[in-house]
Amino acid sequence: QIRGILSDEIVVARDLDREGRAEVLPRLDGFIGILRALGDVQLRQFHNDVQDLKGALRVFCRVRPMNKKETAKGDTLAVSQVDLFSISIP
Repeated sequence: QIRGILSDEIVVARDLDREGRAEVLPRLDGFIGILRALGDVQLRQFHNDVQDLKGALRVFCRVRPMNKKETAKGDTLAVSQVDLFSISIP
């Protein structure tokens, strides 16, 4: 049911002006938080839709595990995963 509400809200928000979107976005973020807590499988698409509505730039990256050579040299990871959508550079 939450997915349906969120989908409808995103469709409506796309037609709003910047001020209207600013009013709707906190509610959309709340719905996404609920879906994240429930482990929803469509969460990534909803997250991307809300980011598009915000006008945010998206940066994609891939963090690979260290290989045996790097581990043997004593190298350490340069980033850590904060959550499913975020990394941090210590």
